[in-house]
Order: sequence, then structure tokens, then C-alpha cells
Amino acid sequence: MPRLSRAQQAVRQQIAQLGGSGLSPEQLSDQFLAAIGLAVPFDTAQLYALDPITLLFNRLLSVNDNGRLHVQWYLQNLYLKEPLAALTHPNLMRAGLTAVVINDRPETSLGLPAHITNQLSASEFYQAYHEVTSVAGGILRLFFPVEGQWVAALDLVRLEAHSPFRPTEVAFLQSVAPMIGRLLRAALDRERALDTTAVTPDTCGLFVLAPNGRLQTCTPAAEQWLTRLPGVGALWENHLPGVIWSVIAALRAGESRNGTAWVWVPTPNGPVRIEASPLGHDGSIAVMLIPHVPPAPPTMPANWNLTPQERQVVAAVVRGLSNQQIANALVITENTVESHLKHVYSKVNVLSRSQLIAHYFTQRYTPDLFE
Repeated sequence: MPRLSRAQQAVRQQIAQLGGSGLSPEQLSDQFLAAIGLAVPFDTAQLYALDPITLLFNRLLSVNDNGRLHVQWYLQNLYLKEPLAALTHPNLMRAGLTAVVINDRPETSLGLPAHITNQLSASEFYQAYHEVTSVAGGILRLFFPVEGQWVAALDLVRLEAHSPFRPTEVAFLQSVAPMIGRLLRAALDRERALDTTAVTPDTCGLFVLAPNGRLQTCTPAAEQWLTRLPGVGALWENHLPGVIWSVIAALRAGESRNGTAWVWVPTPNGPVRIEASPLGHDGSIAVMLIPHVPPAPPTMPANWNLTPQERQVVAAVVRGLSNQQIANALVITENTVESHLKHVYSKVNVLSRSQLIAHYFTQRYTPDLFE
């Protein structure tokens, strides 16, 4: 890791202290932006959660005051529109890149492989860049992978050409990105674990947007689902949250299969798949909201005599969660998880995690064998 300045060391420590804070994903993200700005100044910043499958934005986590008024405009007009297709957020992640700076000249851009920048001449790259944006100081993109899964994406923008992002700033952000990613993942896991809202019936919703982006029709089910999507509020036109414009941008950019772009979104009532597809030839777009109703959570056999937290740990184990994921979700240490499992093994008379899972499913679905 490169040697850090005093300011960078202080920011790194400030970020580390947010671990175990119990903040919501949005509150935590606001703290991240505030801390990062002390070491890497920016004019605007946007931090989004990602659908790990499509790599599309599915939730706005934080935006600074300067960027707040432009979020919807960005999603409707600039998101997934780049000088080169390889520079879109999903394609940068597919290329395994965690931090890049995109500027109007290849030689002042940072972290971009030659096979990307060599697709255009310097003059062509300059022209293509300014056809998309007028940002003169560059765009820094930072991605957060955790355990092989992309969790979030951050865009920092500098408007003035005299203050471009420096390699030392990119290196610093790369050094703190794993920690930020883990903390964000833990906050998102904790939010899901603490949610006790019952899943609604699997009623699909549909609404139609006119070519000018105005809401034309909306079914009652769609109205209900829209109120449950993260980020809904006065910030968005028609009170449609940013994830709607994210999937529409994917449709327009060709990030679709069989003419349909989609993204999974976690909600208090379970995950929802949002699908956007063209409706006719006038530019209207149909958007479907399709809830996924998960199977009922595992129930523990009564004769196991487990404590409430032991039940939570075992339920997570049989769902396939790792000790680290269980610790994050229950806000306990991995050592505590291991201690609970040792007690469970003793009570159930098994020797390992695999034996516990096998014993659970055997007793759960063939109880006659244990009578």
C-alpha cells in the first residue's frame, strides 16, 4: 500500500471507526462521502448500490449537495452513455477494474488499459468525450467488490481542468475501497436481517412512460410497489425512484436481452425484478415490477432446544451463509458465531457444519425417522 499523507491516514481511520456503527446504508454512505472529501476533494459525488447480476445501479445510497439536483438528469441523459462502450460502469466492472479516471485525453486518464484507449485516436477520444460531457477535471470511478461480488459504485467529478485527479488520490481510494465495500455489505446485510415486514402477495405491477418520460398509466399494484422501492421521493420526477431510470438507461444503451432490460432491487417486502421494454415505435416504455416471493424461512425442530440466537445462526447456516455473512447480519463477531455453532453441534449430536445441514433437512422433511 502506498505511503499515506496525514490527511489520508486520518480519513482511513475515520472510515474504519464506522464499523459497528449500526448506521443504515444511506447514513453510512453519507459518512463515507464526507470522509473521502477531506482527502480527495470533488465537486459532485454519487454512490450507488448495484444489482450483482446485471451490475446496474439499483439504489442511490448517497449524493452530495452539489449533485443532488442533477441525479435524475444524469440517470435519464448520461448514465451508460460514454465515449466508448467499454467505459460504462458495467463494462468496467466486467473488465475487473476497481478504479479509473476518465478525462478528455487518454494520456490524462488513469487506470484504463491500452486496449480501451487505443480504440480511438487522441482527437477522436477528445471529441467523443465532449459529445457526452463537459466535465473538464475528469470523472473518477471507484467500484467495491466484496467476496467476488460487486456491491457499489462511486462517481467523483471535478469540474475544472486545472485540478485533475492525481494518481496518488486514486491509489488512496483503492486502498480504502475494500474496507468501504465490507462495511457497506455489512450494512445492507444487517438491513435485510432486521427487516420483519411480511412479504406481499406476488402481484405484478405495470406502468407506461410516454416518449417524454411522463407517466401515462399505472396499475394499482405498480403504485404500491413504487412506494416500496428505495430512494422514492420528491428528488425524482413523477416520484419514480432512480432505479427506474437506471433500467431504462440500460434498455436504451443496449444492455438488454431479447429487447428487455432488467434489474433486481431489494425492498422491505422482498426482492423485486424491474423489467423495461419498448412499447410500440413511438418511444413509449413499459415497465413491469415482478416480486419474488422467497420460500418460508427455515424452522428449527422444537426438540433441539436452541436459544433464540442459536436458532438465528442455524437458520442462516442452512440458507448457505458463511460465518462472516452471519456475523455481519446479526452484528456479532465471527468468534461468537463459531461459539454458537459448537453449542449447537453438541445439542444436536453432530460434528460439523455439513452434518448439521444434513441432519436439519433429514429431520425437517423425514421426521418419521426420528419418532
